[in-house]
Amino acid sequence: MTKRIFWLVLIGYLLVTAYFVGWTYYRSCDQAERSNLFRLEGIANAVALQIDADVHTHIVAKYGTKDAILFNAQDTNYYKIHYVLARNAVANMLKTPVYTMVFDSTKQYFEFIGTSADTPYFRHEYRSFKPILKEKYTEGGLISMYNDEFGTWLSAFSPIRDRLGRPIGVVMVDEQFDKFITRARMAAVQNLLVSLFIILPIILLLIYWLRRMLSREERLKDKLEKAYKTNLKISRELEVSYEKLASINTLRKEMIANISHDLRTPLTNLSGYIETLFMRRHDISMAERERFLTIAQKESQRLKKLIDDLFELSKLESNQIELKTEPFPIAELLQDIVAKYEIVCTEKGLTITTHFSENLPWVVADIKLIDRVLQNLFDNAIRYNQPSGCIDLNLQRNDCQLVIKISNTGETIPSSVLSQIFDRYFKNSEVEGSTGLGLAIVKKIMDLHQCPISVDSTEGVTSFTFSLPIYNYLTSSKS
Repeated sequence: MTKRIFWLVLIGYLLVTAYFVGWTYYRSCDQAERSNLFRLEGIANAVALQIDADVHTHIVAKYGTKDAILFNAQDTNYYKIHYVLARNAVANMLKTPVYTMVFDSTKQYFEFIGTSADTPYFRHEYRSFKPILKEKYTEGGLISMYNDEFGTWLSAFSPIRDRLGRPIGVVMVDEQFDKFITRARMAAVQNLLVSLFIILPIILLLIYWLRRMLSREERLKDKLEKAYKTNLKISRELEVSYEKLASINTLRKEMIANISHDLRTPLTNLSGYIETLFMRRHDISMAERERFLTIAQKESQRLKKLIDDLFELSKLESNQIELKTEPFPIAELLQDIVAKYEIVCTEKGLTITTHFSENLPWVVADIKLIDRVLQNLFDNAIRYNQPSGCIDLNLQRNDCQLVIKISNTGETIPSSVLSQIFDRYFKNSEVEGSTGLGLAIVKKIMDLHQCPISVDSTEGVTSFTFSLPIYNYLTSSKS
């Protein structure tokens, strides 16, 4: 607060000083402009009375072309006009020539006729005239400060009248105003510097006093900020803890509900068929007995798979599994998996195609976990495939990694659910034999390897893609 007051006072002082310096500058310019315009007006009126209008008219009528008069003594009448103009320019200490001009109403511009300069500027066009010159051509007037390519000027003009009082031209007197403006600006700067020099010692004293006050304020501010940050950190940690607890509680409820549902179905079926076999053991046929036992066996296998998946996912999520990385040929592992699932695919009418590059290097990973990833993805590709569909395995090298891509035909997965496909118990459709844990296990294993896995589903083809580091690349980088 103190610092703000100091800066407000300083800025206020500078603004007031700048205002008065600027006001002084513009006031002096305005006064100088007015006094000089009145002076030029008096000179123009005096010279206009001394010009012989008949002589001037005679020259205009006699010489009708540009530069018809090239030097002052060329024509006696012209010399008379030049003499009057030159005498008044010297007498009034004018630094610029005095001119006479006539207005050509046909061409709508002025022409210079007489001049006090050493060389005539006869009948040259003057198109850049100010509108007031035309408006008050018959009565004379003043032209306030204006700029052109030669600088800043003040001008006054007065009509030249004949014996009948008719205006036949004007006398124009100019004065350059640049030097006065420059001097006025220098004076303004000097006044500003003097003002700053006077205020400087006061500013230094204020700074010394304020530094002591600000130092105390800064120390207090630091303490308050530290306390605020500590409280904010504690508050955020409490919020995060609360959100985690709420999330864990929600997840726990969902897990219990999902596990209860998934366990209840096979257990109910298994119990039902066993109870039927026990109660009807004397009258049931051998064929029915075999059918009931087959269904009971499938349900027990389904129950075992669910329990195994739950146990494995639990170990992965609790970081109880340690990676045992080793180099191994991923291409051979894929071929073994293809051979393992070949009979199942043949029974379901599915075609397996492989696209492997030649001389593929080995990769470094936990072979058992990667084998589980590939089996889960293959199970998923078979389970969600379409009749007479296709499973495609693609294995390509990409710089220091091998890219594995497993694709299958089937229904396109909506983009709205693709982000949830690796979630626990997520099922895109109700398919027999699916626990909803396979892809969650895949995601956890790839996270453990720090290798991302992605999924894409377009035009009836769903693809899972992940990469593994090449063994040769790792050894060469170490060496």
